[in-house]
Amino acid sequence: MKRSEKVLRYSIRKSLLGVGSVVICALALFWGHGSAAADEAVAAAEPAVLEAVQPPADSPAAAEDLNQLKDSANEEVSASLAEKLADLEENVNLSDEEKHFAGEEARKTVEDAKKVIEAAESQDRIHQGKEGGLTGIAGINPVGQDLFLDEIEDEKEDFEELLSGSEALSEADKAAFREGLAAEAARAAAAIQKLAANAATAAEAEAIQSKVAAEANHFLKFAAASELDLTLAAKLADLKENPNLSEAEQQYFKAEAEKAAGLAKREIEDAEDSEVFDQAKAAGLAAIAAIHPVGKELILEEIEEDRTEIFKAIESSDSLSAEGRAAAEKQVGDAAKRAQEAVLAYDEQADNAAAAEKIQEQIAAEELGFLKVLAAVRVDLAAADKAADLKTNPNLSEAELDEAQEKIEAAAAAAKEVIEQSASLSEAEQNQASGIAVFDTIHPVGKELILEEIEEEADKQFQAIEKSQSLSSADKRKAQNKIVEALKAAHEAVNLLASNADSAAAAEKIQEQIADEETKAFEILEAIVEAAEKNTESSSIPSDAPQADALPEFQGGVSDSEPVTTELPVFILTAVQSPTAQLPSDAPQADALPEFQGGVSDSEPVTAESESYDLTGIPPLVSQLPSDAPQADALPEFQGGVSDSDPVTAELPEFILTAVQSPTAQLPSDAPQTDALPEFQGGVSDSEPVTAELPEFILTAVQSPTAQLPSDAPQTDALPEFQGGVSDSEPVTTELPEFILTAVQSPIAQLPSDAPQADALPEFQGGVSDSDPVTAEALPVYHLAAENVSIVSQSNQKPQSALAATATEESGRIEKQTSSAAVLPRTGELSQLPLAALAAVSALSGLALLARNKKDVG
Repeated sequence: MKRSEKVLRYSIRKSLLGVGSVVICALALFWGHGSAAADEAVAAAEPAVLEAVQPPADSPAAAEDLNQLKDSANEEVSASLAEKLADLEENVNLSDEEKHFAGEEARKTVEDAKKVIEAAESQDRIHQGKEGGLTGIAGINPVGQDLFLDEIEDEKEDFEELLSGSEALSEADKAAFREGLAAEAARAAAAIQKLAANAATAAEAEAIQSKVAAEANHFLKFAAASELDLTLAAKLADLKENPNLSEAEQQYFKAEAEKAAGLAKREIEDAEDSEVFDQAKAAGLAAIAAIHPVGKELILEEIEEDRTEIFKAIESSDSLSAEGRAAAEKQVGDAAKRAQEAVLAYDEQADNAAAAEKIQEQIAAEELGFLKVLAAVRVDLAAADKAADLKTNPNLSEAELDEAQEKIEAAAAAAKEVIEQSASLSEAEQNQASGIAVFDTIHPVGKELILEEIEEEADKQFQAIEKSQSLSSADKRKAQNKIVEALKAAHEAVNLLASNADSAAAAEKIQEQIADEETKAFEILEAIVEAAEKNTESSSIPSDAPQADALPEFQGGVSDSEPVTTELPVFILTAVQSPTAQLPSDAPQADALPEFQGGVSDSEPVTAESESYDLTGIPPLVSQLPSDAPQADALPEFQGGVSDSDPVTAELPEFILTAVQSPTAQLPSDAPQTDALPEFQGGVSDSEPVTAELPEFILTAVQSPTAQLPSDAPQTDALPEFQGGVSDSEPVTTELPEFILTAVQSPIAQLPSDAPQADALPEFQGGVSDSDPVTAEALPVYHLAAENVSIVSQSNQKPQSALAATATEESGRIEKQTSSAAVLPRTGELSQLPLAALAAVSALSGLALLARNKKDVG
C-alpha cells in the first residue's frame, strides 16, 4: 500500500477523533461555565454563608481536595499522552525517526503540565496545568516526509539499476533517461520538503500529508512511465538489431510495442490507488516483453535471390552440357521450393525469447539445407570449369587429363561431403569456399607428350645412325648406345620434376623446366649424330675380326696321292650405310657363276673372271652370329682322292644368316657345317678342265621385321662361263665376284666373337703330277669383320698367279699372306713341317715351269 493511501486512512481516523474531542471539550466547557455561573450566584446570594462555611486554605480538608484534583489532572494528561503515542505509532506515514521525535515532544509536554499541576496551590492552577498539557499533546501532529523521500530515492535507484543493465540502449539514451528521472526526483523531494513537518491540528496534518503523497505519487508515475519507455526503447533496439527481421517486420513489431507502452502509461496516469497503478505498470511491461518476432521474410528473400543467382550461373556455364544444366536447375528449384514452404509454416512470433529462438533455429535449418544444395552445385560448376580448363592445356596427354579429372572428381566429392556435415550457414559457406579452393591446387604438369617427342627424336636419330653409309658397325653401335643413354637420362630428368603444382605459376615454371630438358635432349641427340659422323674415317674392321692364325695349316703333299693345298677365302664384311639390306633383283645367284672353259695345256692360261655385284637394299634385320656358331676347328678335313679318276672335292660351309627378335639376331645352333661345301669336280690332266664350285650362301630370316632375298634375284645359271686357257705360259686365274652384303639391324647387329673362322674350311686333297702344275688359288680371300652394325659388305680380292712366280716370290707371297690376310695359321711346332713342304714343292714347281717355258721358247 502506498504512502498516499495510508495518509488518507490515517487522516479520516484522525478527523473523527478530532471531532469527538472538540465535542467533548465543548460540553466540558459548557458544563464548567454553567457550574461557575451557579457558584457565582450562590456566592453572591449567600456570601456570608460561603465565607462562613469555607474552610481555610491550610485546613486539612482543603489540602485533601487539591491533591484529588491534581491526581485527576495528572491521570487525564497521562491518558492523553498514551493516546498520542499510540496514534503516532499507528501513523504509517511517519518514519521511526519521526515517530520517536513526536513522541518525545508529547512526553515533554506532559511532564511540563504535571509539574504545573503538582506545583498548583489552587484549583485554578491545577486546571491551568492540566489544560496546558492536553493542549500541547493535541498540538503534536507530525507530517510524514521521510518515508516518501526514501521511496523516491529507492525508485530512483531501481531505475538506475534497470538502466545500467540494459544492453539494447546506447550510452546516450541511458544518460537521457537518467537525467530525466533525476530531475523529476529532485523536484518532488524539494516540493515535499517545503511542506510543514508538523501541524497544529490533525486536519491540517492530514492536508499537508496529502500534498506530500501527491508529490510522491507524481514522481512514481513518472518513474513508471520512464520504466515503460526504457523497456520500449530496449525492445525497439532489439528489433532493430535482429538480423533475421526485415524492415517491414521491424516496423510492424515496433508499432505493437509502442501501442502496449502507451496504453500502460495512460492507465498508470489515471490510477487512484496503488493496486490499479501496479497492475497498469505490470501489464504494460509484460505486453512489451511478450513481443518476440520470428524473422521469415529475409530468409525467404535470400532463398529466392540465391535461386535466381545460381540459375544465372548455370545458364552461363560453358562447361556443362544442356542435360547437365537442366539437371542442376531442377535440383536447385526443388530445394528452394521445399525450403520456402517449410519457412512459411512456422509462426511469426513466440510468447517468449526461448520459443522464438527455437523457431528461428528451425527456420535457419531449412535455409541451411537449401544452401547445402547450392554449395554442392557451385562445387560441381567449379569442377566442370576446372576440367574444361585442363582440356585446353596442350601440354597434357589423354592419360594425364584422365588422371587430373579423377583428382577433380575426388576433390569435388570430398568437398560436398564436408558441406553436407556443416552445422551452420557460415560453416557451410566456409566449406564451400575451401572445397572450391582445392581446385586451384590442381595444376598438372604435362610430361608424357614431351617424353614421346623425345622418344620420337631419339628413334629418328637412331634410324639415321642405322641408315648411315659412312659409319662402321662399331661406330653405329656406340652412337646408338649413346642415344639410348641420352633417352634414359632425359626420362629420369623429366620424371624427377613434380607432376603437379599448387599454383598456375609453379606449374608453368615446371613446364618450362621440362621444355628445357626436351631441348637439352634434342641437342644431345644431335651432338651424338654429329660426333658419329666425324668418326667415319676410322677403320671399319673391328678389333674382334678373325685373324689369319685361325686358318688351318696346309696338310698336303706334292705327289699324285698327296692333296693339293687350297687357300681358304677371307671374308671382308665392311659397314656400308644403306637404308635397307636387301639383295637387288639383278644380283647373281650361285648357279650363275661361270664354268671353267679353258684348256690345261702349258700355253693356255686358265682364267675365269666374274662380275662384281653390289648387294644393297636389303631390308632391316637384326643379324648376329650366335655364340654357339660352328668354329673353324670343327669343320671336317678334305677327304678326296688324287688320282685322275677320283674327284677332288673341297666342300665349303653353307652359311645361313638368321634374324631373330630385336635387339639381336644370331646364327642358329643347327647351321650347316663345312661338309656342306661343294666338291671339286676337276681333273688333273692337261685335257681335263679344272673346276671349283663356289659355295652357295643361303640367307634365312627368322622372326625379324625385314630380312629376305627378293623373288627376282638372279640365279646361278645367269653367271658367265669361264673363258680362259690352260697353257703352261698362261696363269690360271679365276676372278670371283665381289659381294657387298648390307644388312640394316635395329637396334644392334653384331657378329659374335665365336663366329666360324676361315680355318674351318677343308684342305684341298688333290694330286699334282710333274706335268700338271695345277694350283688352287682361285678361291677368294674373305675377311670377317664383326661389328655392331646392320649393313655388311663382302668383297673378294684377286689372288696372285702361282704359275708366274718364282720360288722366292712364292715364299714371299705366302709369308705376306700369312702376315696380312692370315691364311696359314700357326697352330704349333708340328704345323711348320707341312708349311716347309709346301714351300719346297712350290719352289720346285716354279723352277720346273720356268725351265719348260724356256724350252718352249727355244
